[in-house]
Amino acid sequence: MFDYKLILDLAILLFVTKLFGIIANRLQLPQVVGNLLGGLLVGPAVLGWVSTPLPNSPIDLFAKVGVILIMFSAGLETDIKHLKSTGVASIIIMLLGVLVPLGGGFLIAGAFHGFTEEMLFPNLFHGVVLTATSVSITVTTLKEMGKLNTKVGASILSAALLDDIIGLFILTLVLGASGDGESASNSYLINALVGAGMSNIGSLALSTLLFFIFTILTGLVINKIFTFLSKKFPSTRRLSIFSLVFALLMAYCAEEIFGIADVTGAFIAGVALSNLKDTQYIEKKIDTTSYMVFTPIFFANIGLKASFSNFTGTTVAFAICFTIVGLLAKVLGCGLGAKIARYSTKDSLRVGFGMMARAEVALIVVQKAIEKNLIESEMITIVLLLIIVSSLITPICLKLVYKKDKGNDDIIKTNIDKVPTDYDDFLLKG
Repeated sequence: MFDYKLILDLAILLFVTKLFGIIANRLQLPQVVGNLLGGLLVGPAVLGWVSTPLPNSPIDLFAKVGVILIMFSAGLETDIKHLKSTGVASIIIMLLGVLVPLGGGFLIAGAFHGFTEEMLFPNLFHGVVLTATSVSITVTTLKEMGKLNTKVGASILSAALLDDIIGLFILTLVLGASGDGESASNSYLINALVGAGMSNIGSLALSTLLFFIFTILTGLVINKIFTFLSKKFPSTRRLSIFSLVFALLMAYCAEEIFGIADVTGAFIAGVALSNLKDTQYIEKKIDTTSYMVFTPIFFANIGLKASFSNFTGTTVAFAICFTIVGLLAKVLGCGLGAKIARYSTKDSLRVGFGMMARAEVALIVVQKAIEKNLIESEMITIVLLLIIVSSLITPICLKLVYKKDKGNDDIIKTNIDKVPTDYDDFLLKG
């Protein structure tokens, strides 16, 4: 017999995520923060109206589709030409903006949990969580100040896009390398390679290489097909439906065949379709599908899994230190990268503060790590704290470092204003 409690749970979750998203927007916070807090409020941690979803439950499935759609949309938003416009500077900023937080997260986790061999990958995953950047708040703040179309604004956006790509790649590598066979259990290719005598890490490296060869070839073919369809049937629903099919297939192939994170496959599917004449039309339709149901459920589902029951004094201390390290590591790493790229000290600080915010990619990483039992479930709550704190202080810091600016920033011609920032841009219309 069908359990209609699921229908009630969906109604509650969709209502509270939208309500708290609106409230967050009024407070000039990312609406994703409202979604998370809404799920936290109605979940077991506070009111208990909605129980924690079991693995493979309907809500868990909705959340899985939600994260795939988020990363597919992010891929659609990726402007390859824009990435090229800021050149080497963005690459340097991105590299140090990934390596410094990765090392900082590893060290702070090791300081609390130890540097034993069994803690190697759990500690490393704490660093992976800190590598991601969310520029939605930064872009909104810079737009308000009229500083988005500057060298600093372009560098921040380009570095953040590269940052997420590298972060997902590191996530894929660490997930595969951390397994004792478990991570390969769902991968046909890795199982075959391991069965042929290759080590788990060696099979992962070969599988990753084959995956990217597969995605390049597939992406080129699919891009040609969609270019033809876009000319033949411009702005028709079949384009968005076929693109969704492609995203789901790429997510499946990544996870099940190659042993790569499904979100990586979805992201690359978006990149493959990012330069079409009808890309904006496809993105609009995908966003409507995603943000009506699946994406709010994904973020609410994370809030449902947050728990304070196992929090101790040590956990609270770790949460505070982890948040501080997460904020400072981005400022130092990205700021140093900008300085190496010969930016002024003031501009380097602007880049560092602009890359400080965290949001959906950090949540995706921590969710993956918890699914693999690599880090404790309390990390969801700790990452929520990092997201909220970084969302609050990023605009304040940016406004402070631009406070005495006389408006002589180098204005450059880019398409930044046309690039959707992420989840918030869609929700602001709702």
